[in-house]
Amino acid sequence: DGISADVILEIRPFGIDNAEIIWEWHVWDHRGSDSPFKFDENVPYDKQDWNHFNSIHLNNNGDKIYLSSRKWSEFYIIELGGNSDILYRWGNPQNYGRGNEDNRVLYGNHGVNEILSGYPGENNILIFNNNADMYNLNSHVLEIIAPIDNFGNYYLADNEPFGPYASEWRYIDGFYSGKQSGAFRLPNGNTLITSATEGYIFEVTNDGEIVWEFRASGDNTRINRAQKYDLNYFINLGDINNDEVINVLDIVLLSRFILELEIPTDLEFRICDYNSDEVLNVLDIVSIVSIILNI
Repeated sequence: DGISADVILEIRPFGIDNAEIIWEWHVWDHRGSDSPFKFDENVPYDKQDWNHFNSIHLNNNGDKIYLSSRKWSEFYIIELGGNSDILYRWGNPQNYGRGNEDNRVLYGNHGVNEILSGYPGENNILIFNNNADMYNLNSHVLEIIAPIDNFGNYYLADNEPFGPYASEWRYIDGFYSGKQSGAFRLPNGNTLITSATEGYIFEVTNDGEIVWEFRASGDNTRINRAQKYDLNYFINLGDINNDEVINVLDIVLLSRFILELEIPTDLEFRICDYNSDEVLNVLDIVSIVSIILNI
């Protein structure tokens, strides 16, 4: 008859299958009635799966954690490494007595994350709202800006819910997943969206144009959440012979490619082309020498 509340752990692995817990945060320690900064234990939902946190995300500064709760239809921001109550929450203010069903925005949300530094919309928040339209089975993706006061705290007016009242950007156009899913901003300003139960991944511009898409086929088409990586993400630039060390042997091999004594494979070419100018020459050698000399 009790409540099963979620816990956040930070662990430090050691050895093959061991880890040390170095920080933990318990929802159960942050309960209180009708408080914007507490979890109200009078909100029943499913007691054996009370919070159902479905994503965890570290912010760009590395000092706060985002949590998405399917059961409460909200996301939260807490402090990393401390024992803070909720610093900010958004999506369903009736959970803390500052609104009703008409003020609710999120339904079964997933995948909250902060847009990376240097990306268009940096530090804004993206979230996949699974059941945006309960009657027509539509999902949508929201980008919001959390209100910050002059002291760097999340702003909350007296007797009002946390803002904002309107999203900075929204995409909704005939996709639906009642479970899982997510969205991530890309360096070019587009957004990569995964509609999980449809097995559908697509890239959409800020104006709503789909510029790339993929649909899974086969017996099991669900794709829980996808991210996009640069071509060079899985290679170590400069480590041409793939021995996990960048040294003079890599320079020798690059020199042979430049002198056309050997022909590089496509992967070797990308690893060699350090300045990404699509030409192998002395400039690439200079770059690799700089790595070796740590300059």
